[in-house]
Amino acid sequence: MLLRRWVYALVVLFSGAISGQAWATSSLFCSGIDTDVSAQILFGSGPILNALEATVGVAKTEITTRTDLTDQPASIVQFKGNEDEIHLDLVDSQATIVLASLRVLRFDNGVDEPLQIGFVKIAANPPAAIRCEGP
Repeated sequence: MLLRRWVYALVVLFSGAISGQAWATSSLFCSGIDTDVSAQILFGSGPILNALEATVGVAKTEITTRTDLTDQPASIVQFKGNEDEIHLDLVDSQATIVLASLRVLRFDNGVDEPLQIGFVKIAANPPAAIRCEGP
């Protein structure tokens, strides 16, 4: 009987260690208020908010971290996010040039859908206002 309990305890211990914990993802989608602007951020929703992928576009220029969409993907050099704001910068492969910046502020009055507004800036283009939907 004692041996059976030990075996059961070891099975439970190792099965928990092997299976690990799966985390879901969520996305923030943004569009221009009066211009042809778009942005999308894929978040990992682990214990700490982190950006897994990002795509930012103004007119015909698109900067993305997705390697399947471009020959020269950008990298996320800086990401800060909490329930009130998101700050994201994308850089070139050498991390010497900031290719795109995204800032989003979130206001939640607790009654209506949260208001999320901000701006996108791509290299030579002026900043463009955006509104966003997502978590």
